[in-house]
Amino acid sequence: MLNTSLTNNTLYRAGSLPRVSCPAGSADIYSNTQLKALILKTSRCLDKGWAQIMRQQGIDWRRPGYAITSTKGRGACGDFPSAGGIVPYYCPRNETIYASTSAMVRGSGRSLGYGQLTNWHGGIVSMMAHEYGHHVQQLSGLSNTWWEKSLRSTSRSGKLALSRRFELQATCFGAMFMRSVSATYPVTPARRDTLYYFYSRVGDWAGAPRDHGSPANNNRWFRQGYEKNKTFQCNTWLAPASTTS
Repeated sequence: MLNTSLTNNTLYRAGSLPRVSCPAGSADIYSNTQLKALILKTSRCLDKGWAQIMRQQGIDWRRPGYAITSTKGRGACGDFPSAGGIVPYYCPRNETIYASTSAMVRGSGRSLGYGQLTNWHGGIVSMMAHEYGHHVQQLSGLSNTWWEKSLRSTSRSGKLALSRRFELQATCFGAMFMRSVSATYPVTPARRDTLYYFYSRVGDWAGAPRDHGSPANNNRWFRQGYEKNKTFQCNTWLAPASTTS
């Protein structure tokens, strides 16, 4: 019997992602063709690692869909990216990840692009691994349990607090993937530090909805996933509120 709770989910017994061979090459993030090809190529590496440890725990695994465009589009859960935004999104309705390569790299409206933080493709691939983390949450029952709890919450602050724990957990899962491919991607110590810097610059900013966690806590949970590489270490639901603010 699978445990689909937030705090004691069956997924937390899965342990570490295995080392996966996933050489990235030298894709240019400013080329839609090259970046899209890299995203789809590394998605197979994500499949290989997550399928193995989830199936070992009796969790049914299936590959998510992908809709990657050079500009923008409309998916099953709305426009991507959102107006003035850059972030990709995972839609649980059809288990598909949507992303605009130009928005992610170059920015949109007032939102800076990830390419302004680093021109190394590992930053964007780690963001796609975060979206895959939402797929992992979906398959393990974490998503449905989070959503039901969010619907029961009677305050906006309560809903936002739950959203932050949900998003920071996906960041932690994404970091586990980057660690699992570090030897072959490769993620050198210098590139690892680039990722740590990257995650100190993404998250909620003043004036924006506080639904993804502060930059400091995005950095905290990325480091947690990368350095610990254990699913139970990504259990944001038992973490102190100060680490998920």
